[in-house]
Amino acid sequence: MTDTETTFTPPFAGWATIIYPLEAKPAFRAMLEKQHAGGANFVWIGHNNPGWVEPGKAEPGLSYAVYEEATDPAATYHEEAKRVLRALRDFLEVCREMQIPVVLPMGYQIQMGHAWVARHPDHVRRHADGKVIDWGGVSASFYSPQYREDIIRYYEWVARTIVDPFREIILMVNLADEPFGGDYSAAAEAEFRRLYGYGFGDVGEDIERQRALGRFQSDMIVSYATWSAERWHAVCPDIPSTMSFCGSHGREENLMPTVENLFSKTPPHFEITFDLYPRDGPFDHAITPPDVTALWVFLTQLGGLSRKFNKPLWIWPTGNSWGTGQASSDPGHVSDAVANVYYNVDRIVAAGGRVKGLAIWNYNCNNQGLFNDPHETVYDPEIMFERLSESFSEVRPVMRRSLQAPWEPQPRIALFAPPEPGFLRIGRTRASVCRLEDSETRPYDFSALEAFAHYSKPFVVFGEMEDLPTGCDTLIVLPETIEEIPAALQAALKAWPGEGRTLVVSPALASLFNAPQQSGGPLELGPGTLWIADLGQAFRLESAEGNAPLWHAVFKDSETSPVFHYEVPWRVFGYNLTGFDQPIAEKMDEGDLGTIVDREAAPIVERSGQGVLEGVLSHHSFIRIDRKG
Repeated sequence: MTDTETTFTPPFAGWATIIYPLEAKPAFRAMLEKQHAGGANFVWIGHNNPGWVEPGKAEPGLSYAVYEEATDPAATYHEEAKRVLRALRDFLEVCREMQIPVVLPMGYQIQMGHAWVARHPDHVRRHADGKVIDWGGVSASFYSPQYREDIIRYYEWVARTIVDPFREIILMVNLADEPFGGDYSAAAEAEFRRLYGYGFGDVGEDIERQRALGRFQSDMIVSYATWSAERWHAVCPDIPSTMSFCGSHGREENLMPTVENLFSKTPPHFEITFDLYPRDGPFDHAITPPDVTALWVFLTQLGGLSRKFNKPLWIWPTGNSWGTGQASSDPGHVSDAVANVYYNVDRIVAAGGRVKGLAIWNYNCNNQGLFNDPHETVYDPEIMFERLSESFSEVRPVMRRSLQAPWEPQPRIALFAPPEPGFLRIGRTRASVCRLEDSETRPYDFSALEAFAHYSKPFVVFGEMEDLPTGCDTLIVLPETIEEIPAALQAALKAWPGEGRTLVVSPALASLFNAPQQSGGPLELGPGTLWIADLGQAFRLESAEGNAPLWHAVFKDSETSPVFHYEVPWRVFGYNLTGFDQPIAEKMDEGDLGTIVDREAAPIVERSGQGVLEGVLSHHSFIRIDRKG
């Protein structure tokens, strides 16, 4: 059988799993039997991070370097590379015997390994000052002809030696994990010159040229994904491809790669994957309200883009110490991980997105996996495994509906977040990557939009004015300065206010409407209303009282909850990250099933039918009401 879409039916839910070279088939079978018995219906094989070969790696896997060293008997790590491949084939054989479909990894970032870099030092990515980019390893410039020749040969080898023998169980290939950033190498500049007619050094202080440079750099990974997907498709047209992108960069910078363009410019046979952990960083960093706020806004954006471009999403929730900050002063619990599954799926689908699969990161990764974790954890790994596995059956119906009949959201509030301000900032600073702490390159702070993660009604995040839903009556414009908005967008914004419409802009945009930069209340704007607000502060929860008139204008009579909260047609959900116990009371209708859980995600209050679900929601726990139908 070669038609994977009819052999294995989405949606898929399972675990990202590392294959260690010293393990054998019995261990692989036991691991897969446990996952399958828990409810998993596929396995996502872990990538090779970083993308070179050496014994004892925490994250070994298939990559170009493995191929190169395995096929060269004189290579330094020839035997280790052969062990990696032998283990991979053994694992795939067990999967085939058990009829468990897989996602097959093929690379990490654009890393080709130490030997390749040593042979081709002039073909690697570089910062604007000419220094080699080294983010956990040196990456090739994908614009390099040498890279392209070598990677195509690698794709052909993977298709011939790995995909062909196991084609019946391979759902998709993951061409790269966590590619991000820009490229100022000679090969990149040659491509920029071909597109624009001038080089990096000719950009100068011209705003339009700076914007062009920023667009090129922010879209570099988009171009890499597009080119790679097309090359893979030419080699293996019946197996789709993906790249697993970093959700931390997505929610914190939204650029490099340009999130919207990942959807708009990649081909139909390329599917989008994002890791979407509650937090993404060092083990000693706790999950914080800003983390979750930014994530919830980002999930809404992803859902809208999935709907607009009809592209299915694959997502990675957390199930380990990395995503729950186990070395922090406020470590997350089982409940945080299970909540992450629910709100990831619900918020994407409620925004119109299609969720095809989810893979919990990570089952067995040395140093951070649910198992094989040396950290002291506040949770029992077996309980974490059980509760996360139980969540699969709860979210699959929502995922299935999203694939069969995507939800049609009807939001009345919209957040306008076009990428152009970021393009100008990147081009002006010659940045290689946007950083959370660097206000010069980071265009938006999604974490400042706290009210929208505590407001139960739907909203939309969009980047082009023509995508504004017709039913929206309130528009929050996130860009901070006029020069960051191209003239056509300025004109569209000026034309938008109409009868009953509310427009909120930053002080620097007030002059577009001949309004003062400071205003204590609404300004008439023809038939509509204009509010001038510091968007870095106006929608923080601590600003609610001082901005009460603005909040009333935006949210009408709806109240915001002290806990993270949303209502979708199939579920009401609340998640407490306040640091304190919170009393909770949610109305239930006939046929509803309500549950309040403890930190192990075990029910402590359950109620069915009409009435009120009441109780106390502890820090890190959640409440959910599943609606009838």
